[in-house]
Amino acid sequence: MSFSVSEVRRHASRKSCWIIIDNTVYDVTDFVDLHPGGARILLNYGGRDATHAFAPVHAPDTLTKHLTPQQRLGTVLVAEHKPNHVVATGKPARKGPKLSSILSVSDFERAASDKLPARSFAFFKSGAEDEDSSARNLQSWKTVQFRPRVLRPIPQIDTRRTILGHEFSAPFFICPAGGGKLANPAGEVLLTQAAGRHRVLHWVCNNAGCTIDEMASARADNQTLFWQIYAKSDLEESAKEVRKAIELGYKGFALTVDAIWPGIRERDLRASILEETGPEPEEDCVEDDSEDSEDSEDEQSFTRGPTVKRPPVCVEFDWIKAVGWLRTITDAPLAIKGIQCWQDAVRCMDFDNAHPWLSNHGGRQLDGAPTALDTLVDIHRNCPRVLEDREVIVDGGVTRGADIVKAIALGAQAVGLGRPFLFSLVYGTAGVSKAIRILQHEVETTMALLGVTSLEQLDPSYIGSDHLISPSLTSPEDVSAGVLSRVQLPRATTDTADERVYVGEASASFLYFLRTALKPFVGQTRFTDGEGYGISPTNEVELVIEGSFHLSTEQVHILLESYYEATSGLLDLFAADEIDVLIEQRVRPQSLGSSSPPVTTPSVNRLDIAALDIALAIGAQYSAAAKADTRIENNLFFSARRTAFEGMLKRTSLGTVRLFLLMAFYMLGACQRSTAAMDLAIATKAAVMLGLHHASSRQQAVDDRRLRIWESLRIFDVLASFILGQSQSLPTTHREHFDVEKLNGSQLWFGKAAISAMSQGCTLIENVVHTLKNGGILHVPTAEKLLGQLRQWTRSLPEALRKFSFEDEPNLEPANRQLLIGNIHIACLYYFAVLLVTRPYLVAYLMSRLRGKAPDHLIDDPDAASDLRIKNNKVSKLAQVCVSSACYMCETLQKLKLSNFRFGNLCLIQAWLFGSGLVLGFSMFAGEPRQDIQDAFAACREVLGAMSETCLQARTYLDILASFHEAVRKYHQRVAMQVRDTVHNYMDQVLMVEVPQALNRTGPSPLDWEAIMAATNDLPADRTDNTAIADFQIQWTDLDLQIVDDYLNLDLGPFQALFCSGE
Repeated sequence: MSFSVSEVRRHASRKSCWIIIDNTVYDVTDFVDLHPGGARILLNYGGRDATHAFAPVHAPDTLTKHLTPQQRLGTVLVAEHKPNHVVATGKPARKGPKLSSILSVSDFERAASDKLPARSFAFFKSGAEDEDSSARNLQSWKTVQFRPRVLRPIPQIDTRRTILGHEFSAPFFICPAGGGKLANPAGEVLLTQAAGRHRVLHWVCNNAGCTIDEMASARADNQTLFWQIYAKSDLEESAKEVRKAIELGYKGFALTVDAIWPGIRERDLRASILEETGPEPEEDCVEDDSEDSEDSEDEQSFTRGPTVKRPPVCVEFDWIKAVGWLRTITDAPLAIKGIQCWQDAVRCMDFDNAHPWLSNHGGRQLDGAPTALDTLVDIHRNCPRVLEDREVIVDGGVTRGADIVKAIALGAQAVGLGRPFLFSLVYGTAGVSKAIRILQHEVETTMALLGVTSLEQLDPSYIGSDHLISPSLTSPEDVSAGVLSRVQLPRATTDTADERVYVGEASASFLYFLRTALKPFVGQTRFTDGEGYGISPTNEVELVIEGSFHLSTEQVHILLESYYEATSGLLDLFAADEIDVLIEQRVRPQSLGSSSPPVTTPSVNRLDIAALDIALAIGAQYSAAAKADTRIENNLFFSARRTAFEGMLKRTSLGTVRLFLLMAFYMLGACQRSTAAMDLAIATKAAVMLGLHHASSRQQAVDDRRLRIWESLRIFDVLASFILGQSQSLPTTHREHFDVEKLNGSQLWFGKAAISAMSQGCTLIENVVHTLKNGGILHVPTAEKLLGQLRQWTRSLPEALRKFSFEDEPNLEPANRQLLIGNIHIACLYYFAVLLVTRPYLVAYLMSRLRGKAPDHLIDDPDAASDLRIKNNKVSKLAQVCVSSACYMCETLQKLKLSNFRFGNLCLIQAWLFGSGLVLGFSMFAGEPRQDIQDAFAACREVLGAMSETCLQARTYLDILASFHEAVRKYHQRVAMQVRDTVHNYMDQVLMVEVPQALNRTGPSPLDWEAIMAATNDLPADRTDNTAIADFQIQWTDLDLQIVDDYLNLDLGPFQALFCSGE
């Protein structure tokens, strides 16, 4: 059907609104109030041709996606209608400077202001409100100055950069930005084509005027594209977009999180108003409707939005829901775009393969938001670990290659530019290509003049950054000049406003301290120059589904027994009668890879079956006996994981808490700590939502399920916090006065002695951490009180938890193995708690002793260092307690190994054992030579070696301790060499006696203790290799705390993280 122009003009009100696009008439009456940009825009073009406003900012399929066929009314009579649109020639109609005259990317903006219509330029240029943030973005990079190096050969410059696992020719990329068709009718495909020509990254916007298919089709061979996401209120629509991007080969993603509400962009709004005051509909064609009157004070006229509209975004997202939702679709690398504070940058570390993108949306959202440089500097000051663990991306105000180099030197992995490339679109593909070439040339020139040939050589030393970030330690002399006062350890903070605050990787802080403290004495070794200071394996376990499996009843029971072993004393999540029902449902014939879930009954839902599957996966992970077990483990886990996230989006239940707790336990064993932290956070949040933290809710329960799940969650939350490097997620149960009730059969809920004992132990651990964080470090009466409470707890334990006999049966029955592992968890928890209390005294004592032995050029005042007074006997005694606790833990676990006990994947035991190994290694390095410490250290490595057969994390621990041992040997060998050289200056060895080889000792001692004794004169005269360890009482030198505090300038702030760590 065809319509005359006069007929279309009669439909220009809210009651009947028609518009013309490309000579086609559409009835948009029902869509007026649904339009993402508001009703005013559609009403303004009611009865008129809207092609020129529609085409530049909408993808071609927009009309078919949002309007029904019935709303497409027909065409307009060609004889009467003059189309009002720009022909897509690929060249702008207005003239301006020639491309050859463009010398910098800023020139493109000036050219665009001449060549583009006012409204189009205003859209690109506009910032929020007064545009202060937009202006500060530009100015911020100018405040940073360089520190060039000279007289360096520069044969060639390498600007290649890896971004989210993919290599590109430059460290800068084209930011996701819509509205490309406002600059050029061909749109954003020109950006893709130019990026492919120069092998730079184009991060495609999902609100671009070109479709995702058009952008993918414009790719060059082997060109990599990333996709940017606005999570719409209709999450299924966004999920389809993500799946489509994956299907088309997009390799990375960005989730924009700073646009939950549209910014107020007044420059853009003013240009829009001016354009809208053009031709008015004829008076006889417009109905007299007061609500549509131009001067009426309606809501739409007051709250105008920006020119280019976005569909409403999901306002229900928090960190866990947002990343969790996306991870149900893809595990591809993810950038969280819109990070504007260091705390949120740290939150990215809670999730696998998630990277912070520092951006204030080009100053277009919140006026007054910090620049990317501001946030980058804050990360340096507060959480530099983010820069090591994640790829930090920045954008905003970058107009020069020098700006890009500054960002890279300050730790950024990649730098994005948006407006400059949009402005360059006015010259088509040639303009975008020239912008890329200009930036590339500027980057290369800046690098050459700085004296670097590759981006990897850049660091903050090339930046005049003293006013930005604290100077780092650059040499052994710097470290020795005040090792404890200047070492930048992770900060320890507490929970505020119900938000978990990052405390640094507490599990790695002691290791970092040792590496820093030892380096002045041993120089560069594999231990002191270890990669970063993390303890996580460098190649985490890759989990993929392989094939389909059906488990028999026998297989289920075998895996379930292994699960009970792995979690003995830690988790008690299944009642006996419940597990029988779940097994019956689980073993019904079906494939794990099939889409149909197990048949459920009213008493058994999918979350319960999924919980059983995770438990079986933990059992397979624990044993890790064969490749088939690994495949079964992967299938079980991923099948249950899908169910977990689907259930989370529906409703929260006890099943949600149990399922995510089991997933967190599994992920910790799989060496994927960030994911474990995320799963644990979901479990704890769900538990609090259900009120499990209130004792009344557990006491009123008709069964013990709420109590069992709560106690299991609390135990794991307390213990895992030391490995995950975070504060507890649940509210703590700190008690000033803790009275331990003796455990006996009448007081054990659901008959699990190990769980009950562990629950009490965790309460004591919470007391220890609370006390140490609140001024209890290096306060002897406090330490004695805490040790007294721990001893009271252990003495309350029944004999069954304090003693175990193999009775000449190395192959234990499953029930006995479960009992034994529960006992091991309890014993090691006790030794670990003692380490937490006493390790400050060991470090204070040994560091003072070590400084007294340091080479002369490393000591500020050698006389003061050798004149330490004996005033406080308690300090050295508590230091001895620390060493003894580590020895006891290693000795206990070594006895199990010698009894042919097969260790499975016990991640908590491994972490505690590793912590003991660090204490022993430090004592070997800086303390008196003691055979019992050597033996315990060797036992620690021996047990970790056995554990490493089934766990990658144990292999990492073992490798670190091996490098630690090498560093200790290097130090003592140097001391022995110095002693020998000194002696030879004064005397000779007169008689050389040769004896038969058979009379020599059967094996070399780990260290040359005779030479060390001559150097230190610390061994008692009656000490021999045959002296029984139990009879040997070492005389530890006593030390005054005031001397320690004054001499080392102790800063208790860093100690809070150091001494509340787990490994």
